[in-house]
Amino acid sequence: MRPAYETPSDRERERNTAERIATAWGHDVRKLKAFYAYDYALFSGDTLEAFVEIKVRTRTFDTYWLSLAKWAAMNSLIQTAHVPGLFVVAWPGRTMFTTVSNRPLRVLLGGRTDRGDASDTEPLIEIPLIQFKDI
Repeated sequence: MRPAYETPSDRERERNTAERIATAWGHDVRKLKAFYAYDYALFSGDTLEAFVEIKVRTRTFDTYWLSLAKWAAMNSLIQTAHVPGLFVVAWPGRTMFTTVSNRPLRVLLGGRTDRGDASDTEPLIEIPLIQFKDI
């Protein structure tokens, strides 16, 4: 299994973002187990309303890259559960989301090279920021 590079500070920023989403959309948010397809689930009472994947970043780009394998796992889960999947990215001063779907996206090979982890380079999808909406 790959190492987890997420820090306690990363998890705290992610949790804060999840709480803002829950408040904005009027749902309860529940953290899912580590390495699940999504980070959180949104509930109304006992009813699952949506799955939510959250990324907190310090810089904004014109597109967002995400692991193709992660996107496929996210798509599979929402098709099985018959609920929406939301991909949320929080940047300084702005939090946005896009829906997870089978829409065509550009696939490229890329990733990080600064950690010396060969597994950081893989097929990625490229999601243009124009496909995101503000929360």
